[in-house]
Amino acid sequence: MRGSAVFFLAFTSTNRDIVLTALGKPQQSPNAFSNVFRFPISDFFEGRGGVNCASKHSHMLPSFWSGRENKENIQMLQRPLVIGHRGSSYNLPEHTLASYRLALELGADYIEPDLVPTSDGVLVACHSIDLNITTNVAEVFPDRYRLDVSHSGEKYSGYFVQDFALQEVKQLRVRQRIEETNARTNIYDWKFDIPTLDEIINLLEEWNLDDGDGDIIGLVGRNGKVKPGLYPELKIPGWIFEDSAIIVEDLLINALRLHPAAGRLFFNPNHFPHDNFVDVPRMSYGPQSYVATRPFPPLVLQCFEGKSLKYMREKIVADVEHFRGVVPPSVLLFEKKDCTAELWNDVDIANADGIGPDKHCLLNETGKQIMKEAKARGVAVHPWTERLETKFVLDTLTDAMMETKYLFCNVGVDGLFFENVDVGVQASQAGCSCSKMQDWGWIIGLCMSFIAIGLFSSVYSMRRQKFQVAETSVENETAAIFNNAVYS
Repeated sequence: MRGSAVFFLAFTSTNRDIVLTALGKPQQSPNAFSNVFRFPISDFFEGRGGVNCASKHSHMLPSFWSGRENKENIQMLQRPLVIGHRGSSYNLPEHTLASYRLALELGADYIEPDLVPTSDGVLVACHSIDLNITTNVAEVFPDRYRLDVSHSGEKYSGYFVQDFALQEVKQLRVRQRIEETNARTNIYDWKFDIPTLDEIINLLEEWNLDDGDGDIIGLVGRNGKVKPGLYPELKIPGWIFEDSAIIVEDLLINALRLHPAAGRLFFNPNHFPHDNFVDVPRMSYGPQSYVATRPFPPLVLQCFEGKSLKYMREKIVADVEHFRGVVPPSVLLFEKKDCTAELWNDVDIANADGIGPDKHCLLNETGKQIMKEAKARGVAVHPWTERLETKFVLDTLTDAMMETKYLFCNVGVDGLFFENVDVGVQASQAGCSCSKMQDWGWIIGLCMSFIAIGLFSSVYSMRRQKFQVAETSVENETAAIFNNAVYS
C-alpha cells in the first residue's frame, strides 16, 4: 500500500555524484506540485506577477491540453513536466513495476511504459519487440530466435515479443539495459518480471487512492502530492501488424475500455467543467475555468507513427459509451533525422497535440524554429531523453542538471523525459529564475570577492598611510626633542 514504507536501495544522483540512499515513504514539500498561477501577461514578460523564483519558461496557455481554442486572456505559469522514462530506469531495470513505483516515489508527473503485444493479445511493457535486449529470453527459450524479418522497409532480428504468449513472457526476468557506462547498478538484474498494462494501471490506481479529493489524476491531493498520470507509447505498431496481424492500437483501446479503474482514472467526467461531454472541444481538459485545479491530463498517448495516433483518436471519439467524449492528448515522436520543417505536415495529419523530438533536435538553429512554431500552434514540446551519464549530455554542457536547466529555461520545453527522475524534479521545482541566479552565482561571487578585496585593500592602504603619517610625526617630534637636548 502507498502508506506503508517501501524500501529500495537505489542510486540517486546529484550532478555527477552517485549517492546510495534508502527510499521510503515519499517526503515532499506540501506545495511541491501546486505551482499554478494566473497573472497578466505583461507581468509575465516583465518578470512580476507575484511569483517568487518561478520558471521563466513555465508556459502560458495554450500548452499541453490547449487544443486550438481561444483562451480568453487567462494565462498560466506552470513548471515543466517530469516524465519518468520507462520508470526511473537509471536506478532500476526499465519497464518493471519497481521502476515505475520508484518514479512515483521520486515525484514524476507521469510514468511512461512502452507497450508491445504478446501472441495472445495482451499488452506488456518492454522497450523493444526483441525481448533479448533486456531479458533472459535466450536462456529460457533459446530456439525462438528469428533472423532478418523485414516489414515496411525495416529489418529486425531477435526474440520477438509477439511470438510469445503472456504465460511465457511472465517466465522472463529483466536486467539493466545500459551497462557500458559503469554508472548504473546491476544488483537488481533478474529480480523483476515484465508487467502488463493492467498491472501498471493497478499501480497507478493504488498510488492515487482517494485521499479526500477523489481519484482525479493531476490534482494535488490533501497530502500535498500530485496524482501522476500515464504516458504510454505504442512501439512500431505498423511493423507488428504486418508481421503478426495484431492491431496494437485496438489492444490499447480495449484495455482502456475493460480495466475497471481506467474510466475513473483516465476518463473521469469530474475532470471537466462541461456538462455536455459529447459536444465538448476536442482537447476538453480545461483550461478556462478549470486550469487552477487541473494541472495536466491523466492520460497521454504517444507514438512515432502518426496514423496510429489518428486511428486511436477516432476510435475513442466514436466510443462515447465507454470514453464519454474524453479525448486524451496525443504526442507525435520524432527522431533526430526527422526534425525538419516538414515535421509539421506529419503533426497536422496526425492531428497531434504535442511533439516528442529527440532532445538534440532542439539544440541548434532548426530547434529554435521548431520551438517558435510549436508555441505559435499551441503544441506541447516534450523531448527525450535526459540521462545522468555525461556521455549522453551535450558536449558544451557539463552535466545532466545543466542540460536540463538549459532545455527548461533557454529552449523553453514544456516537459522532458528523464531516466533520473530526481534530477528532473529538482530542476523543475527550482524554476528558471533560481537557476539563472545559480548559473551566474559563481560570477557574482567572484565579482563580490574582488570588490571585497578592493575595499579591504583601500581601507588597509588608507590606514597604512595614516599610520605612516603618524609614525613620521612621532619620528619628527622625537628628533626635535633630541636636537634640542643636544644643542641646548
